[in-house]
Amino acid sequence: MDCICTYELILFEQIIESTAEIKIEVLLNRFPHSPPPIVNFTRLTAFVSGYIECITSILYSSGSPFVLLQAVIQLLKPGNGQSTSAQSTPTPAQESRSNYMEILDYSAPHNASPSVARFEECRSLSDTATQCCFDPIILVSVATQTDDAPTTVASDDSSNGSSLAKTQASFTVPAEEWKTSHDHTYSMSVPMVYPTYGLDEDSLASYTEIEVDPPVENNIDNDFNDKEVYYDDFDDDYKDPNWILPSAKKIMLSNGNESSEGESEGELEPPDTDKKYLIFSNCLDQLLKHCPKCGVVVTGQKKKTTGSMLSVELICLDGHITYWDSQPIMKRKPVGNLLLAASILFTGNTFASVSRLASCLNLQFISESVFYDTQQRFLFPVLNQAWENEQQMVRQELINKSAINLNGDGRCDSPGHNAKYGTYTLMDDDSGKVVAFSVVQVSEVTSSNAMEKEGFKRCIESLEGAGVEIDRVATDRHVSISSFMNKERPQINHQYDVWHLSKWVVKKLTSKAQQKGCEELMPWIQSISNHLWWCAATCDGNVVLLREKWKSVLHHIVNKHKWTGNTLFNQCGHRRIPSSEAKNICWLKPGSPAHLALEEVVLNTKLLKDLAKLTDFCHTGKIEVYHSMMLKYCSKQEHFSYKGMVARTQLAALDNNANAERPQALVQSGEHAGEKRYKACFPKAHKRWVVKPISEKKSYQYLSALLAQVLERCQAGNAVAEPLPVALPRNIASEPAPPKEDLISNHRSRFNR
Repeated sequence: MDCICTYELILFEQIIESTAEIKIEVLLNRFPHSPPPIVNFTRLTAFVSGYIECITSILYSSGSPFVLLQAVIQLLKPGNGQSTSAQSTPTPAQESRSNYMEILDYSAPHNASPSVARFEECRSLSDTATQCCFDPIILVSVATQTDDAPTTVASDDSSNGSSLAKTQASFTVPAEEWKTSHDHTYSMSVPMVYPTYGLDEDSLASYTEIEVDPPVENNIDNDFNDKEVYYDDFDDDYKDPNWILPSAKKIMLSNGNESSEGESEGELEPPDTDKKYLIFSNCLDQLLKHCPKCGVVVTGQKKKTTGSMLSVELICLDGHITYWDSQPIMKRKPVGNLLLAASILFTGNTFASVSRLASCLNLQFISESVFYDTQQRFLFPVLNQAWENEQQMVRQELINKSAINLNGDGRCDSPGHNAKYGTYTLMDDDSGKVVAFSVVQVSEVTSSNAMEKEGFKRCIESLEGAGVEIDRVATDRHVSISSFMNKERPQINHQYDVWHLSKWVVKKLTSKAQQKGCEELMPWIQSISNHLWWCAATCDGNVVLLREKWKSVLHHIVNKHKWTGNTLFNQCGHRRIPSSEAKNICWLKPGSPAHLALEEVVLNTKLLKDLAKLTDFCHTGKIEVYHSMMLKYCSKQEHFSYKGMVARTQLAALDNNANAERPQALVQSGEHAGEKRYKACFPKAHKRWVVKPISEKKSYQYLSALLAQVLERCQAGNAVAEPLPVALPRNIASEPAPPKEDLISNHRSRFNR
C-alpha cells in the first residue's frame, strides 16, 4: 500500500501550523519546483479535513485544552497507526487504539462522531507518524523518518502509559540509498540526521549520524560589487529540524546599540584582539545556505562590500530577511577597515605595498582615500597622545637621576644633500631610550645643512622646558652645533662621539696611504684607529694625558717605545716586543713619506683641539642602531607628508623604548645551555669574521594598546584631524608656480627630433 510521502507530510505540517484557512494550491506555490506526481490531493485533503474535524470535536466535547493536548500527543506518537498490505493481524499500534479512546472517554459507540471515524479511516490509509512540535527533537537514525524503513519498533507500556522505547535499528540497506529509492531525491549540503521525539539521551547511545555525498558547487559570481545572487538549486527538504538557534552574541550596530547574534557562550573578545580569518567566497556561500532564524533554505542573497567588510542580505523560503556583516560596526565605520589602516601604519608599512599584495590575492581592500582619511582623523592623534605619555614617563625618569647624560645625532629623510626633512634625536646614554626628537622641514631653515642644528636646538629647549637639567651631551663634530653649545649652553658638557672622530682619522689616513710612496702606511690604519679608542678610554678625563697618548703613535710606529719631552706619558703601554717578533713587523722609517703623512694627520690642529671633547669616552652607537631601525618606519626611498614623517618617527621611538633594555639571549638547551648567544658575520667593511651578541626577541605589546586607543577614539566620536604643530608652506619651492599651460608650452625634450 502506498503511503503519504514526505512531501505530503511537509504540506500537512504547514497547514496545521497556519492559523487561517490556506489552500493546498497556495502552499504548493512555496516550493521551488512542482511537486512529484506521487502526491494524492484527494487523499491529502480528506486526511487534513478529518484531522481538523476530529480535533474540533474533541475540544467541543471535552472543553479542556489539556485533554486535547494529551489526545494529540498520543495520536501522533511515532509508530502509531502503521500498516502495510501484507499485515493480516492487527499491529500493536492498532490494538492500542482503545487506549486512546479511554483517555478521551470516547469508548462508547454513541460518542464516536463521524469526524472521528473519518479521521480513523484516514489513519488507516497511510503512516501518520509525523514529527510533532509537542515533544523535543532528538537526533536518531533514518528508521524513524520514513515509512517502510528497515527498523524494529517495540512497544513498552511504562507506568504512565505514554512513552515508547525504541530498540536500535538494524539496517540491511544503507539509509540514504533506501530513502532515495523510496522517495524523491534530496540535495543536501550538510550531513543529515533524522529526528524523533520523546527519547532520552541514554536510549540514543547506539545511534549514529548518516553522512551523505558532498554538496554540488554553486556557480555564483565572485564579484562583490552590489550584485544580487539568487539560488536555484533548493533542497526539497527545505527545513532542517536539527538546526538550533545559537546562544546570544552581542555585536555593535551602526547606531551604537548592541544586537544579539549566534556565538559560543561567554564574553566576546574585543575587536582589536579577536582573531581574524581569510575566508573564500565559495566557502562562505556554503555556510549561508540556511536561514539563521528558522533553518529554512535561503532563496536569495545580496552581497555588498565596504572596503574589507562584506555585508550580506539573506532571504529565506519563509520570507525572513537577515542582515549579516563580516565585521562589527562602530559609529557607522567598519571596525576591520579601521584596524586594517592602523595595522598598516603601526607596523611601518605603506598603503601602496599592502594594496599591491591585496590586489594580487584578489582580496577586498580599503581604498587609498579611506586609508589617508583614517590616518588624519584617528591614527595620527592616537600616536601623538601615546608619544606624549611616553615622553612624560621618560622625562620623569631623567629628573629622578643624579646625572643626565644624553647622546644626539641627526638623520635626513633621503640620501645626499637635497633632503626635505631632517630628524634630530636625543637618547639617554644609560637606558638607550629616546627622550626627544624634532622633525624639521627644509623650508623652515636656509638649507638642508642647517636642519640638524635647528632640530638639536628644539630638542634641548623642549627638555629644558620640561624641567630636565642636562649635564652632558655627546654629538658628532657638527660645526654649527659646537658653536651653539659654546655660545648659548656653555654650562652643558659637550662631548664628541669617538666613532665619528675615528672615522675622520681613518678617512684621512686612507687618502694619504693611496699617495705614491706612502703605501707602507696602509697596514697601520686599523691599528691607529684602535689606538685612538684606547687613548680616549684610558685618559681618565685628563685632556693632557689623552693628547700625549695620541701623539705617542708617531714613536711606536718607528719601533721606538720610550721617549722624552712629555709630562705624563713617556713610554708605550704594551709589553716588551722580542727582537724575533720585531723583525716580522713592517716598521716605518723616520722621515719617510709614509711617516711624514702620518705625522701630518696626527698633529692636525683641529684634531688636537677636538681631543678635549673625547675625555668622557662617549659614543653614539645606540643612536646609529636606532637610525638603522628607523628605516623600517621611515624608508629613505619613500616620500611622506610632514605629519606622516612625525607619526612614523613616533612609532620608531615607541618601538625603541619598548625594547631598549633587552638582555642578551641565552642558549636554551644542549651542552652550552645558559651561555650567551652570538652570531658570526663577515662585514664587507672589515673583510674579516666577527661575532655579534644576540638579544632576546622584541616585544610589540604596545601595538595592542595603540589599536585599543584607536577604537576608543572612534567610539567616543572624536574624529577630528589635529592641526600642524608648525606653520609650513604648501610646498618647498622657493618661488610660486607659473600656470601649467605655460610650462607645457615651454617644455622641450632632448629625445625629440
